[in-house]
Amino acid sequence: MDLGAWSTTQETGTEISLPRASEILVAGVVLAALLLIFFLSPIVRPEILSPADLLLKSEPWRQTTAPDFEAANSLLSDHVYQMRPYRTFTIASLKAGRIPLWDPHNYTGAPLLGNGISGVSYPLHLLFLILPEAPSVLLSAIIRLFIAGAFAYTFGRFIGLSVLGAGISSLGFVFSGFLIVWLLYPQADVAIWLPALFLAGEAIVRRPLISRILMLAVVVWIQFLGGHPETSLHILSAVTLYVTWRAGMIFKGERNWRKLGYRLATFVIALILGTAGAAVQLVPLGEFILESATLQERLALAPPLWFLPRPRLLAMTALVCPYCFGSHLRGDLPLGVLLGVGNFNELNGGYVGLVSLVLASIAITLGPRRGTDLLFLILGGLAFCLAYAIPPVFNLIHALPLFRVSANTRSLLLLVFALSVLAGRGTDLLMAAPEARVRRIAKRALTILVGGMAGVAIVAGCLLSRS
Repeated sequence: MDLGAWSTTQETGTEISLPRASEILVAGVVLAALLLIFFLSPIVRPEILSPADLLLKSEPWRQTTAPDFEAANSLLSDHVYQMRPYRTFTIASLKAGRIPLWDPHNYTGAPLLGNGISGVSYPLHLLFLILPEAPSVLLSAIIRLFIAGAFAYTFGRFIGLSVLGAGISSLGFVFSGFLIVWLLYPQADVAIWLPALFLAGEAIVRRPLISRILMLAVVVWIQFLGGHPETSLHILSAVTLYVTWRAGMIFKGERNWRKLGYRLATFVIALILGTAGAAVQLVPLGEFILESATLQERLALAPPLWFLPRPRLLAMTALVCPYCFGSHLRGDLPLGVLLGVGNFNELNGGYVGLVSLVLASIAITLGPRRGTDLLFLILGGLAFCLAYAIPPVFNLIHALPLFRVSANTRSLLLLVFALSVLAGRGTDLLMAAPEARVRRIAKRALTILVGGMAGVAIVAGCLLSRS
């Protein structure tokens, strides 16, 4: 594949089309096989993906356990005390023929459809209507990761990555820290649609047909139903940046203001249609938020624009060493708690794997740094600065109305996606390089990898000595 032609095609034309159905089928089979291997333990053993052992620390179950009992991972308490009960009540209501608008068991009663995280209307939750709990949880997890990987692969091929490059990009995103640590949470229900949003946005920019407008509208609609407004804010902001950038790239070649306006207008129309479709869930959520004490609390605690935050330097360690401060099985280590770097789930949302990280570094250092490459570099940089509180980028983004009240450390999702795409690009650069250049690239990659691991070891040693 001619990598020079890749940039030209991206900037001016529509020569690159969707991969053939047979190629997508083969990629889907490979991805499904990898996911089955990943979930082999709960498939072959009588296990369920649930942190329900946390209930043994609550009444009345704690009476049956030893006084020193500790759950395997106390970080997953929200799933046990919120997400799972919401889903159980929702499924019971639907089976009884009732729409679960209100939860009478939450204090003296509280909204359920409009609480923002119940995902009452989310299509994948229909599995729980027809299957028992254990297989529903497992199958839902596999399907969600499959959706993320299939669309990530298709998007990679659509923007000109090779089969291998798109595969590396897809796997980096599917098995990233964000999707795995939040797999049982509504964050993942929304995040899996990020590649689909980019794919539909790219399709509209190239040729704004009615069918493509409807495709993007459907993806916007479904991700809203997933039930995590903060993640929706992050991914919709990212795709808006992407579409605007790509429309500008094409305008640079066409110099046609009417076509530029039409492309952007069709994109906005698709966003409006998708949002309107989710109004049944968003309207009561908006009313609930405006009456919420949490909103007022977050507004009061939000720092002013000129405030200089303390960058989360120690938290960056998790980008290359995800288990330095904790584990997904055992929760936070005492060292991480002592240093106040945040819990395991929040820390490791940006982990994309060392191989993907090195390949992305190759794309950044040896790539052309223009066009779509530059866009993903900028997107990753913005997400990095927002998640790790790097001024002044953090100040400017955090001052925006909706970002001001959001948990923006979870913008690491955007960093993961940007790095996974750049990893695919780095793969193609590596495969297309002459033999002598390959040796130089491999040497640089090895230097980056060894240097990164040495840096992690030094930081970990310093932290241990401090503790």
